[in-house]
Amino acid sequence: MKEKLLVQLDIASASLMLMWVLLVILHFLFGQVVNIKAVDATAWIAFGGSLLLSGLPRWLNDIVDKEIIGPFRVWFAACTVALIFCMTSSFVVTPKMAELQTLLVTEQMNEQQKDKLKKNYSKVNSVNIQFLCIRAIFALGLSLGLKRVPRVAKI
Repeated sequence: MKEKLLVQLDIASASLMLMWVLLVILHFLFGQVVNIKAVDATAWIAFGGSLLLSGLPRWLNDIVDKEIIGPFRVWFAACTVALIFCMTSSFVVTPKMAELQTLLVTEQMNEQQKDKLKKNYSKVNSVNIQFLCIRAIFALGLSLGLKRVPRVAKI
């Protein structure tokens, strides 16, 4: 695979991740317009697409690091960890937030129960915000780290 094509794929990959970071910023600014489910879904696209665009061609063409633990392996591992964060957010945190929100709106309960649900929602929401920030940092690091990932096959 030619180095020029890998550079173009890396640019597309970095663009995906940076656009997702922009979406996260928009979510923090306009939370009512950009909901968390959209941010979670696009995170899968950003990190999975990045792994397919930048990681898969290198893996298929046996482009490896010269060191035992080099930039490509670190980049690949970080992208995989970001996908694990996506999975946790999509299948654990966001559904729990939706469940608590539904209970707060629909259930008839006394003030003590309502306060407890609000505290639980606040805790889950803070975990969600932490996951968003961690994934945004991963996205920035991964997009900047693509410059160091090897583009030439080891001879």
